[in-house]
Amino acid sequence: MGQADRAVQPVTYKTLRVTPFAGALGAEISGVTLAGLKDEAVWWEIHRAFLAHSLIVFRAHKPEPSDTMAVCGR
Repeated sequence: MGQADRAVQPVTYKTLRVTPFAGALGAEISGVTLAGLKDEAVWWEIHRAFLAHSLIVFRAHKPEPSDTMAVCGR
């Protein structure tokens, strides 16, 4: 599936909001708090967003180092 195909078929998420950036790369994820996140369904949706957009940003977060390591370790 090419990049153009993804643009035509929007991906829906149940546990978070994903707002694509203008252009071909990246999206902002909101509606989820990374601190202490243990819900596997949310992790899978974050992973799906990463696969769909190649770059994900959590703007409103000021993560602790342990939160950053948890996200990067997934």
